[in-house]
Amino acid sequence: MLDMSGLDEFTKKLDKASRGQVVGDLLQEFLLELVYRLDAKVKPRTPVDQGYLRRMFRISSIKELPGGFYSIEYFNNTYYASFIENGHRTGKDKTGWVEGKFMLKISVQEIEREMQQFLDRKLEEALNKYFG
Repeated sequence: MLDMSGLDEFTKKLDKASRGQVVGDLLQEFLLELVYRLDAKVKPRTPVDQGYLRRMFRISSIKELPGGFYSIEYFNNTYYASFIENGHRTGKDKTGWVEGKFMLKISVQEIEREMQQFLDRKLEEALNKYFG
């Protein structure tokens, strides 16, 4: 006789995961952790005069988009943030140039390189949590 109890239990767990918000929760958790990692990389690279620029980095709430997609924003509304990031002209005649610090660009590139490894670990944790 074939024992199907393990398969029945697996089917119940799979059904529960698919009916619930398991995938959505996993994606949201993944996005939040990515943006927190980005923040931890950007802030130390941000030059400090009085610290205002560094303190003004913000993270939006997660928005659910059509098609099961999610969006989160990382931003700095300080008017001069883009000048520090990308560089800017200087001097009376605007012929000088101050090179950008690229604190966001470099940090995003690092996150992109680390993302697959991080995602693999998150998926493994989720599979172990829901399917033991």
